[in-house]
Amino acid sequence: MKQEIKNLNKKISKLKNQVYELELNERIKINRKLIGKYFKYANGYNLEERWWLYKKIIDITKEGYIMSIQFENNLNGINIQENNISTWLDHSWIKITEGEFLEAWSKCFCAIKNLNDKL
Repeated sequence: MKQEIKNLNKKISKLKNQVYELELNERIKINRKLIGKYFKYANGYNLEERWWLYKKIIDITKEGYIMSIQFENNLNGINIQENNISTWLDHSWIKITEGEFLEAWSKCFCAIKNLNDKL
């Protein structure tokens, strides 16, 4: 009985590794197509307090995760993340043009400059 369990555990482990490899290859295939693309997401604390979170996909990790630069100007101020890592983008993210992204970045940069002028 113990040997049977041991053999089954080996098979389970081998199957888990195969599933991992298949998922990894699929994640890499999907996320590689996103490199260089721009997105925005309707972020907020509740339904009344909303703002856009912007993201540019810059690369993927060896595990196929998305590497991005993202920023937002929310109710508490400006938040910029240079090396954000995420598994995927769900349907809530809206694809946008580079121009829209850069316009939002310019507004964020101006807000930082205005803050700096107050110091």
